[in-house]
Amino acid sequence: MNVVTADMQHFNYGKNNPSYKDRDATYGAIHAWIRRRKPKPVRCELCGEIKDTEVVLRGEKYTRNIYDYWYLCRRCHMLIDGRTEKAIAYGKNIKRENINCVNCGTGFHPKKQNSKFHNLPCYREWNRGEKHWHHTKGGDAHVR
Repeated sequence: MNVVTADMQHFNYGKNNPSYKDRDATYGAIHAWIRRRKPKPVRCELCGEIKDTEVVLRGEKYTRNIYDYWYLCRRCHMLIDGRTEKAIAYGKNIKRENINCVNCGTGFHPKKQNSKFHNLPCYREWNRGEKHWHHTKGGDAHVR
């Protein structure tokens, strides 16, 4: 029977392991290393809300120091990385004002920037009706 002592258990652990990469470790490897060593809190470390959290680098350089990382919720992670401002600049994640449906006039909150109808049946009714322009085969536009 092979007896393993406490000292021998860590013989190939960390820097003693021939596969240890230190500074050449990948993004995923470093995050896995942090998750094994830093306990995951119930609350976001920035806003304090009880949400699912993820490992986030505090600075700009990836290191093997657990104090260089936070556990943040998705919202705070995007704020720290500056991705919220980028999303708004590209027209995503914008809070749009309520508009009225072109067909029935019902107020609704559009999911897309160019939405004109509050549902598909309203669009189909408008498309069959006499409320918009159609092109004839000759190319002249007229109201149907």
